[in-house]
Amino acid sequence: MIRAGRGHLVRTLGDLAAQQGVSSQRYRKLKPYEAAGFPPRISSVRARTRLYDGEQVDAYLLGKPVPALPERDDDYDLLDRQECAAELGVSPRSWDAYKSHPLLTGHMAKVGGVEHWPRGIVHQFHNSRPGRALNRQGRTTTAAAPPRPPPRRRHRHRHPGRPDPAGPRPRPGRTARRAHRHLPPPPLTKGVALPLEGDGIRYLTTGTTPPPDALITA
Repeated sequence: MIRAGRGHLVRTLGDLAAQQGVSSQRYRKLKPYEAAGFPPRISSVRARTRLYDGEQVDAYLLGKPVPALPERDDDYDLLDRQECAAELGVSPRSWDAYKSHPLLTGHMAKVGGVEHWPRGIVHQFHNSRPGRALNRQGRTTTAAAPPRPPPRRRHRHRHPGRPDPAGPRPRPGRTARRAHRHLPPPPLTKGVALPLEGDGIRYLTTGTTPPPDALITA
C-alpha cells in the first residue's frame, strides 16, 4: 500500500531504471531490486506492477539507512485492487464489480499507472451497502425460504349427499362367489338335466325333488 501523504514518492521499475541510466528491459534483466537490503516494494505481492517508495530507494543507493514507513493504518492510505479486496474479505473479481460504484469511481487515483482507493473510502463504501445497514440494525439480509406445502393427495371428489354413479367397486372373486352361493334353481324344462351343485352352486330346496316330468304332467 501507499502510506498516507507519500503518493508523490512512488516509483515504478521504469523510474528506477531511468535513475540508474539503463533501459527498463536491462533493469528487469539485472534485477537489482532483488539484492539483499534493497527496500521492499510497497505494492501488493500479486500486483503486476512493482511500486517502490522513492525515499527508501534513494537512501539505499546512497548507502544510508533506509527509513521505515509508518506502521499505523490511516484513512488516506492508498490501496490497490488486491488490497481493497482483502480489506473487505472478498475476491479481486468481486472488487472489480464493486469499483464501478459512484463513491469509488469518484475517489479512485492512479499512482504509477495503478488504480488505488483511499482506505477510508473503501470502509465507507462497505458500511453503506444495504446488507451492512440491515445487519447493523440486527436484522438478517437473507429472506427466509417459504415453507414447502404438504404433498397433494389424489382422491376422487364426490358431491356430498350424491351417490357415486359408478357404485361401490366389488372385490374381484368374492362377490361372484357370494352371488352364486344363493342362486335359485333354474326353470324346469323337460329333457334338460339340472346342473350339479358345487363350484359355488347350491339350491335352496331341501329334501327329495320330484323329477321334471312329474311336475310338468301335474
